[in-house]
Amino acid sequence: MKNSQVKLKMGIKSLKVIFFLIQGLLITGCAKVEEREPEIYLLPEGFKGSVYIIFNIPKGKPPKYEVGARIYEIPSSGVLMTQMKANQGWIHSDKIKYIFINKDGSKTPITGRWTSSLHDTPDNRKDKKITIFGGGLGEFQPVKGCYVLQQEFMVGTKSEVLDDKLYFGIYSSKGIKNIDKSIFEGACLDY
Repeated sequence: MKNSQVKLKMGIKSLKVIFFLIQGLLITGCAKVEEREPEIYLLPEGFKGSVYIIFNIPKGKPPKYEVGARIYEIPSSGVLMTQMKANQGWIHSDKIKYIFINKDGSKTPITGRWTSSLHDTPDNRKDKKITIFGGGLGEFQPVKGCYVLQQEFMVGTKSEVLDDKLYFGIYSSKGIKNIDKSIFEGACLDY
């Protein structure tokens, strides 16, 4: 066989391999993504600031469900430790609700939600609507050698978020700095 014929056959084999790899990636990319359970976040009336939900804490708050949705009762500290596993996967935005629980027991929905970059513009500065900012999952290391899943978001106006008035770090005195670290026993992620 001539050298050019060998190169042509190898080129055709390479194209076939690439074709099947691309097909596999396309099929995998179209695979069904696991859907998350609906979520309801209950916040104290007038709450503004950072919220941390720390998952898989054996000594945390037990799971709570209402009308088929996970219930997260956020304390006034903004830090909820729960026994629930993180709610991972895809979810449609209408399956997530944020609600203020007023002192009289009535409920006020929080309808504003911002999940992308917030730019410092005059319009954003003027907007006084209470809004939820962020909400993604992450992990942190509360004790040496241990990683725990957590969700973080902020509640406030765009101006307050831009001025960084509401944020507190998970390791600050408002976060976990002053709590008994034994609460994290049995909560470590296995890697």
